[in-house]
Amino acid sequence: MEKILRVNMSDLTATFEQAPERYKNLGGRGLTSTIVADEVFGPKDTSVMAQLTKIRGTDAQAIIGWTIAPPQVIMLKNWKQLGMDKKFRFYQSHGFGSKRNIELAGGAAEGVYAPLGRVVMAEVLPKWSAQREFALKYKTDYEKKFGKGVSTFGGQRNPGNISEAHRRTII
Repeated sequence: MEKILRVNMSDLTATFEQAPERYKNLGGRGLTSTIVADEVFGPKDTSVMAQLTKIRGTDAQAIIGWTIAPPQVIMLKNWKQLGMDKKFRFYQSHGFGSKRNIELAGGAAEGVYAPLGRVVMAEVLPKWSAQREFALKYKTDYEKKFGKGVSTFGGQRNPGNISEAHRRTII
């Protein structure tokens, strides 16, 4: 059996321990998290209230919305309408990476966690940010060339390749 590294965040000590048998097939978040509800919806659904109501009745602490379908915006609005924003954290996938989705969600997007590239919020990056100048230029050039708002997808690049990515995408 493998060992696990147990870190005590209170006193910052760490010890290696034999992993319990029940951890045999787990890894990563599987060691710290449990899925308590697994709800699905269709790409043309206009409400996910039923699914969210089921989740609200569990001991869940967070919701992960892993989707690129239009209901991802509806899901956020329904989450807010049900008052679930006061109890559950909401994590969107990178599929939420269009500023348009954030705008469509309106206030329901407030407090939502999403792994989006900085290019989506270039204008609010702090002046000291090493990425601010590039992100602003990329955003401006992209929007000028394509006539629509930038999404996180074009800006998700390795920083070492970012200048080349910018050149290839925009020029």
